[in-house]
Amino acid sequence: MKKSLRFGIIGCSSIAERVTIPSIVESKYSVLKNIGSRSIIKAKKFSKKFNSESCGNYEDVLNDKNTDVVYISLPIGLQEKWIIKAANAQKHILCEKSISTSLKSIKKIILACKKNNVSIMEGFSYRFHPQQKEVERILNQKRIGEIRNFSSCFLLPILPSANNFRFNKKLGGGILNDVCCYIINASRLTMKDEPISVMCKLFKNKKFNIDNNGIVSMMFPGNRTTFGIFGYEKMYSTWCKIFGSSGFVSIDNYYSINKTTKAKIDIITKRKTIIKINSANKSKLMIEHFCKKIFDSKHANLMNEVIKQGMVMEASRISNLKGKTVFLSDLK
Repeated sequence: MKKSLRFGIIGCSSIAERVTIPSIVESKYSVLKNIGSRSIIKAKKFSKKFNSESCGNYEDVLNDKNTDVVYISLPIGLQEKWIIKAANAQKHILCEKSISTSLKSIKKIILACKKNNVSIMEGFSYRFHPQQKEVERILNQKRIGEIRNFSSCFLLPILPSANNFRFNKKLGGGILNDVCCYIINASRLTMKDEPISVMCKLFKNKKFNIDNNGIVSMMFPGNRTTFGIFGYEKMYSTWCKIFGSSGFVSIDNYYSINKTTKAKIDIITKRKTIIKINSANKSKLMIEHFCKKIFDSKHANLMNEVIKQGMVMEASRISNLKGKTVFLSDLK
């Protein structure tokens, strides 16, 4: 088994600079080899900052035989093209969420990954924070009884701007692809199942013609439900509550907890129990999880997760478009 995997970067985004590239450098399973940007000046700047061996454009990264994995951090509407190119270059792919803008696109991506026998993972790093592991332990021990409902809120104080891809429809902008995807992902993770049906309502910023806030609800087997509120131009909030038959779990900082912040979980039954969790770099833990999957050649499970997430996202788009509940069994 290899001791480490060699990473190349496609897209010098803010999240890449602040979080992911430092985590790749910090991880014991990854080595930073190459950085690619549309701007050679930016690629050189990042390369100097993070001490990568090489830099250039996106094609230079894909043509580098000394690169095993690419991390893709582009506007969502541009990612399909470069994911497929990466797969055809026999590179494993860690990609920022959401991977793409439609289920049809995701199926094309998975087909390319299967054809080239490479792994792909969507970067939901919150799943790898010790906070999430503790939540799963609480639920498995039935500390709150049988799980009945998951509710969550993800609001961001991001203001509309023509310079922000989130407000550009052609680049895959919009709150559904950018933020609601977290609530959908966490709902599926909490319920350990796929929803039967989805109802989603999106509200638009008329100037930019993109969805900037909304609500989503899902029905799961066993009459279990989830509900989420999400939006831009709001005060920051990222909480979740999991309701059981004999109590509930409450987390104030769920999706975006940074690596220096300690986590706190409240368990409310007949009495209140507070569990404190040490700070952790969830991005580094995600990268190490992905590397281990590649070492073990466990590609299929990761691909199935991408497809399942993509199906619920697609059901949400259709639900909003048609103004009705969409059953996942009706998706092809």
